[in-house]
Amino acid sequence: MLRSISHCVARLKGTKRIDLYECARVDKDVPIEETVKAIANCVESGEIDFIGLSEARAETLRRAHAVRFPSFFLVGMFMHLGGPSNCSD
Repeated sequence: MLRSISHCVARLKGTKRIDLYECARVDKDVPIEETVKAIANCVESGEIDFIGLSEARAETLRRAHAVRFPSFFLVGMFMHLGGPSNCSD
């Protein structure tokens, strides 16, 4: 992921940072805290302005928020995440 961010910035000629980097799918094999911390390091270094998350359960979003507040969160009614009942939080 970090390599991807660096490559994106390098390909964007004249741009030194990415406005929004979104974790479109949560990797079940990598703790969300680790993912958000890595992206947050890129925010702190100036490569990224904002962090986004998609398709995450409420508990996953709470754990991510404990590391750094995501600026963007895409909410969908995905049956594999519990459908509408997942949105009660």
